[in-house]
Amino acid sequence: MIESANETAKVGQVTGSLADALNWSGISEDAFNEKLAACSSESERNRLISGYPLRGL
Repeated sequence: MIESANETAKVGQVTGSLADALNWSGISEDAFNEKLAACSSESERNRLISGYPLRGL
């Protein structure tokens, strides 16, 4: 999942197993993509991803 999180931060769209984890947690992939789009840098996207609570994981 770390690789997917890094790729997501790089491209600004949810990818791979991170998408699965969001869906399993009941978090909308589209809503998370909107939050990623609001970030102004890869660093900011990394902070968003690492600080986002995935319930039950």
